[in-house]
Amino acid sequence: MLPAGGMGQSMGQGQGPSLFEQEQDLVINNRVLVRINAKPITVMDVVRKMDLFFYRQYPELATSPVARYQFYGSAWETMLTALIDDYLIVADAEEKGVVISEGEIREELENLFGPDVVFNLDGMGLSLAEATEMLKMELTVQRMNMMMVRARAMTDVKPKEVRARYEQMLKDNPPQNSWVYRVLSIRGDEHERVAQEASKLLNEQKLPFEEIVATLSTPDIEISVSDDYQREEGSISLGHMAVLQTLSAGAYSAPLSKDSVSRIFCLGDYQEGESTPFNDIAEKIRSEIVQEVSGKFNEEYRMKLRVHYGMTDQYLSEVVPEGYAPFALR
Repeated sequence: MLPAGGMGQSMGQGQGPSLFEQEQDLVINNRVLVRINAKPITVMDVVRKMDLFFYRQYPELATSPVARYQFYGSAWETMLTALIDDYLIVADAEEKGVVISEGEIREELENLFGPDVVFNLDGMGLSLAEATEMLKMELTVQRMNMMMVRARAMTDVKPKEVRARYEQMLKDNPPQNSWVYRVLSIRGDEHERVAQEASKLLNEQKLPFEEIVATLSTPDIEISVSDDYQREEGSISLGHMAVLQTLSAGAYSAPLSKDSVSRIFCLGDYQEGESTPFNDIAEKIRSEIVQEVSGKFNEEYRMKLRVHYGMTDQYLSEVVPEGYAPFALR
């Protein structure tokens, strides 16, 4: 077992205090988990990959052993699977002669850790050599994914598929007409009679709704005016839609009476829905399809490598027993 302080030493002698040397120690039970092409993958290898991810995503928690313990406990099995895939892809890259230059690695080191690379690595308990090797693997995996997955997916997606996706999108989400309207509501025992008077004033004297309220309201008649409703066709009730479709902009409907209320509609504006032109959205649709196809090709590529190198689910379940817990706090 390696306590927090010991982890730094195990990852490179002569390093400064580990991030874990706080009030609690994070204990790591290091051991070889699997071997790929005679190369061992240890718990510490998984920890280093998790540290890199953690540093990128949660730099503000870098000094919290509890936060790292919780992250390790939930992520280590997923990270192990990813690391196995990375080792397999690197092995494939070596067979294909794919090389990452020192300049690319140095640039990525500075992008991630800033200009004072060694100091920041020291705070993580990592040596420069270890960080260099990790980023070399990461860049190799990215390069191979571009070659073996992304490039293949980009070639695989044809213009007719983009057009078909666009047409299906229009079918599933047809353009919606939009309506702007107001409603005059009249309530009371004589609401139908008052609604007829209101309709006459609106159409003959061109009075606005607000003046109708002032002119016809009585203690027995309650008249109210809604704010402007701005609705797409799909969100308007069928009853309201039946009325609005008979109106032109600025026109009033005949009174519509039901139970104890009469309503008069005024159409303010109507806009026919327009679909986004194909040329405006084609590249976005193509990118979405390429992403989907890349996911399928990526899984195929990784499964092919696992089979080739014997990294089956059965083998992994044998070498990493269920319930194995390599981390603890003390």
